[in-house]
Amino acid sequence: MTLQITIDLGTSHFRAGLAGEQRIISEPCTIARKENGKLIIGAEAERMVGRHPDSVTVTHPFYGGSVKDFDGTVAVLKYIVEQLIPNKWARRFDITLAVPNMLTPVERRALQEAARMAGARRVELFDTLVAAAIGANLPIDQPTGCLLVSLGAGSTEVALLSLGGIVDSRRVSIGGRTVDEEIMNWVRRELAFLIGVHTAENLKCQSDTTAETPSFAVKGRHLETGLPQEIKIPSTVVKDSLVNYYETIVSLIVQTIEACPPELVGDIMDRGIVLVGGGANEVNVLKHLTFRTEVPIIVADVPETCVIRGLMRAKRTSGRVGSSKSGSKIPSLFANLSMDKQSWREQVQKLIGKS
Repeated sequence: MTLQITIDLGTSHFRAGLAGEQRIISEPCTIARKENGKLIIGAEAERMVGRHPDSVTVTHPFYGGSVKDFDGTVAVLKYIVEQLIPNKWARRFDITLAVPNMLTPVERRALQEAARMAGARRVELFDTLVAAAIGANLPIDQPTGCLLVSLGAGSTEVALLSLGGIVDSRRVSIGGRTVDEEIMNWVRRELAFLIGVHTAENLKCQSDTTAETPSFAVKGRHLETGLPQEIKIPSTVVKDSLVNYYETIVSLIVQTIEACPPELVGDIMDRGIVLVGGGANEVNVLKHLTFRTEVPIIVADVPETCVIRGLMRAKRTSGRVGSSKSGSKIPSLFANLSMDKQSWREQVQKLIGKS
């Protein structure tokens, strides 16, 4: 029997599961390399960030939807397989990976090769946004528009989906981790002070863009004296970084809507905009997007697991995912994924015209 492993590789975390099962494993997508070649993967490696000696290198092998460290990505995939299938004698498996639809052919081949080197017999690539929409229980197999915003640590994606696939989408390599790095760089440049990525992330999560908090106290190391110290960082630094990021999201939403048929825009007004990904848990983004778009903003249930839940469901139902209960001849989801954007627009317009 060939097991079906589904994997959502993210910048900050990976999530994986076996099709047909409920269990989902989730750990930081982090690798620590020691001088002797030993690898530490997952939560243990993440705890070493900013606390490791020079003899240890801590990296994120997968960033913004693509492979940055091939060997590291292979190691993470092997680790996932070991966690899901402890019995090595039963490891006959295929792998389905969630990938952004804008990856280049070279980036796609790198992921496929990494999965094969991890032991997969067959490797399938599945669109991240379609998987997220399935996991969020959106009716994407119907001739109605669903606008989805995916807020990841390394990238942000916006897509309009209908009939099981993507009508139009936008993507930038900017995410929650970008905001963390912006805060860290400002503190280092302007205050000659060094803070860690986890400290910057906590500042981001604690900040309220609508509140009048003058400053935040943080602990770190002064670059001039080399001594540990506690200083205060102006709250405007954190707020400005967040607002800039949120405005990028707004811009992507506007661009996507402008490129869509008017009938589908009406669906968005009625159904709202659905947020998925770990960044959707932040209260600030919900407030800002609601204020700026004047469209209902809906956060999916457990937004950070929408992609992996959608992948597991899609593999469980296979080609039946895109079928319609009413009996209309809508192609299966897996077939639809190969259609280009122009074909999608034509099919959507044709179905709308028949309604």
